[in-house]
Amino acid sequence: MTKRNVITIEVHTLNHGKHLDALTKKGVSIYDIEREKFALKIKVSQKDLDKTLSYFKDLGLAPEYVGSGRKSVFKKVLKRLPLFISVAIFAIGLAVLSNFVFFVKISGNSKVESGWILERIRESGVSFPVLKKELDTKFIKNTVTEMDGVALTSVVVKGCFLYIDVNEELDKEEIIPQDECAIVAQNDCIITKIVVERGTALVKVGDSVKKGQTLIAPYFVLNEEGERLPCSAMGWAEGRVFRSQETSYAEKRFEAVETGESKEIRELWFGDIPLIKGDESPFAECSVETQTFTTYPLPVKIVVKRYKEKQVKEVYKPISDVKEQIEQDLYTKIYIECKNNMQILDKWCIIKNNAGYYSIKCTVETLEKVSIKAYE
Repeated sequence: MTKRNVITIEVHTLNHGKHLDALTKKGVSIYDIEREKFALKIKVSQKDLDKTLSYFKDLGLAPEYVGSGRKSVFKKVLKRLPLFISVAIFAIGLAVLSNFVFFVKISGNSKVESGWILERIRESGVSFPVLKKELDTKFIKNTVTEMDGVALTSVVVKGCFLYIDVNEELDKEEIIPQDECAIVAQNDCIITKIVVERGTALVKVGDSVKKGQTLIAPYFVLNEEGERLPCSAMGWAEGRVFRSQETSYAEKRFEAVETGESKEIRELWFGDIPLIKGDESPFAECSVETQTFTTYPLPVKIVVKRYKEKQVKEVYKPISDVKEQIEQDLYTKIYIECKNNMQILDKWCIIKNNAGYYSIKCTVETLEKVSIKAYE
């Protein structure tokens, strides 16, 4: 059976099974069935069409003739043609409109009115809506930036919108003196890292800088002509710092040496009041060892002072005996001098001999934060 010989009939009924059984008993050949809640669609052959229509009319039902083959498909398409046309018109319209800019959105301005900005754009010859390919964003950016009170402008096209972001100029009383808000080096160092949060970096990684040299300048560079917008610099830098301490040492020197003579003197105190006070030191040069004994509950103290005589003599002490101690003392001074956190990269000691008189220099290479605000 070809599609051209098959007819589709639709009838509104709830008794699908009853009608299908009755038609089958009448010898009607049914090729396809579509059951819906309140309707029944069946496909029958051309020769069974009259028999089927007669059956439904006898029951008081009004079957609808849907069609057959290609005619049925054509009718369906024809029925939905308005929808197809509407979708096509919408798509074409959307494609055309997407090539235009209709709206302008301005942000970042508080003193310069948005109406003034729009009026300046219109006076420059730009009106909306406008084709995207005919819109010169650079021209609009320059036009807005030239306005009084505007320092910096960015212009972006997104969809049907033109977005204008405005940075206004600071009032004179709001501008902070540049020297008071720059980031400068607090040590001589070699820069290993620099992070700029606000401002302009004047050095780069690998540069050698001096103490007090500006690392981050307190301004933004606006254009190739070098125009500047003042700001308070923010950021920090890390660098390699070389810290040194030095001293001298003579192997032959005069030192006070104990002679072995000593004398012990006792004193008696009641609180802070001396009851029995001893004599002064019996030797011109000496060391003193003091011991204190306190009695309870009375605040009585017994003080024993032992004086050991010393005489100044020339002594010889090779540097090999004291080298490690000298180095350790110098390194300790470096650590005390460095108040901020640091990472030790390397350390070394240089000793120069000039006929028994030595110059000793200890150096520590550190990795540490080297930036500081100019006014700190």
